[in-house]
Amino acid sequence: MSTRTDLTFLIYDFEVWKHDWLVTFKNHWTKETKTFHNDRDGLLKFLDAHSDAILIGFNNSYYDDWILFAIQNDCDPFKLSKYLIEDKGSPYLYPQLKFKKKQFASYDMMRDVILEHWVSLKQFEGFLGLRIFESDIPWDLDRPLTEEELADATHYNLYDVNATDMLFERFSTRIDAHIALIEHYDSLSPFDLIKTGSQKAAIIFKAEPITRYDTFQWVAPDVLRKNISPRLISLYENKIFSADRANDVRFIERQLGVKTKQANSLKHQEVVQGIEFGFGVGGLHGARDHFRYKGKIWNLDVNSFYPSLMVEYNYISRACPNGAKFLDEMRKQRLIYKEQGHVLDLAMKLIIVAIYGNMAYKYSKMWDLAQQTSICITGQLMLFWLVQLLAPYATIIQANTDGVMIIPHNEEEVRRVWKYWEDETKMTLELSEGVEIIQKDVNNYILLKKDRDEILKEEKSKRSKYIKTKGGLVRFWNSQMHKGDFDFRVNTYTNQLTILDECVVNYLLWGIKPIETLLNCDDPLRFMKVIKLQGKYKMAFWGDEYLTGKTFRVFFVKEGKMVYKAYEKDGEIKKEKFANLSPNTVVINDDIRNKTIDELNLDLDYYEHLAWNMIKLFDGE
Repeated sequence: MSTRTDLTFLIYDFEVWKHDWLVTFKNHWTKETKTFHNDRDGLLKFLDAHSDAILIGFNNSYYDDWILFAIQNDCDPFKLSKYLIEDKGSPYLYPQLKFKKKQFASYDMMRDVILEHWVSLKQFEGFLGLRIFESDIPWDLDRPLTEEELADATHYNLYDVNATDMLFERFSTRIDAHIALIEHYDSLSPFDLIKTGSQKAAIIFKAEPITRYDTFQWVAPDVLRKNISPRLISLYENKIFSADRANDVRFIERQLGVKTKQANSLKHQEVVQGIEFGFGVGGLHGARDHFRYKGKIWNLDVNSFYPSLMVEYNYISRACPNGAKFLDEMRKQRLIYKEQGHVLDLAMKLIIVAIYGNMAYKYSKMWDLAQQTSICITGQLMLFWLVQLLAPYATIIQANTDGVMIIPHNEEEVRRVWKYWEDETKMTLELSEGVEIIQKDVNNYILLKKDRDEILKEEKSKRSKYIKTKGGLVRFWNSQMHKGDFDFRVNTYTNQLTILDECVVNYLLWGIKPIETLLNCDDPLRFMKVIKLQGKYKMAFWGDEYLTGKTFRVFFVKEGKMVYKAYEKDGEIKKEKFANLSPNTVVINDDIRNKTIDELNLDLDYYEHLAWNMIKLFDGE
């Protein structure tokens, strides 16, 4: 929840048809609402009266802000809407608007709750247990709305505003950080609030785009040339990389007239202690598959690995004048704010994290793929070297991008090579300890920080403090989006069927059979799956019954029907099954926050079957 009660937040949303548009604003603090229908003068007066307010929407950075901007500039909002939705056009290139500047501050909630996978507002309504409400008024309607249609549209519009306000209430802590950035850096203005963290980073670092290059090569830093095998260095130092056409070997060969070694591919495999470590664009990855161990476990994470490489090896984008020095000062400032508990701790972290991705994004002012690739190659070679140093004195459990997990056998020697590696690389390792691990692979494991029987004595709500779970099989074992303590942002789209995650964790840790976990759960939302029509699929059916809308909340029940996605071809409707669904489902798009498990008639045998299948994956079955 935002703490900026000194500011006015207006939650808003537009609906646009050829002859009608309407917009609703809701004051987040007072909960007062105001709706405008085809009333440009009234809308403009309202905005003038609230010129200091911050407008909050969901995907408004691409749609609603521009519709509002079009109305302000007396442009046809419907034509713009078609351009954005049907033509997939860039709002920045729309002829009537591209030379104009928006004069209102806004923020997109979608960026607060999504990192890795696009999730619609309707899907979030499903996750939260709200009614998944979609308008059935055709968006291409070629006549004015009737009074009844207008009433329905107004109700629908207000519903989406309320849903966005609910998301803002739960996930808006980051807006305080973005506001703090604007108040801290003179280079930012309130109109930059709508920009992403990456865009703000480019402004703060005063990035001036560098001259584009077609190819580049990586040069090993002295620390690697001194300490690791020349064979490993030669894997990357002899390559010519393309700055524009990833993995297109023929393109580079044609341009340069030379033969290359899998241009732009960072993939390579090395084996240590029988573990296959993979090199690639995501960094170093390797683990003991289907591994279990109880005893002392050390997790050595490289502190701020990629930013540290930017500072110590000047790998930051060359578009940033004195970038390494400025980044180093920002990191030091951030530590001070962290000790103070100041919001600028999070604010500066957002900027620091954004830099690496910016360097690979071709439209960013900070684009510099050679530097970004140098970070990736150097980082994974450094981490692999650490694995090699530790191997004689420890059992390697896994390595993953910026850390190594081990079972130390000679703690004194481990600490010696740990210190040696830090001195040589100028990086810093942070130690965290565990007492037991159950690992499927590098991306799916359960790590305990306390004895499992002791954890079981804790209140259920406090157990997560001692249990680190990673991966789609266990991630949300004790976290559901509609609960007040939910604070995940990565992979929120997988926050469904979370009862299965709990079944897996309960069985692997305490031998509790899945059916017991299922029977003891009284929260219907933990059994749901939210599905959505995408691409060519424009229709859905529950058995032979047509379903309106595009997003559906389904449960697996004892007596139900299959849900199908469908498309039309040559005048015929083609049906296909949604993946990973029971043949017996029920679709419930109404508000289910007050429903009970008994009302759903769930097929617990089917859920149990799914849970056992997930559990077996940890044993390699």
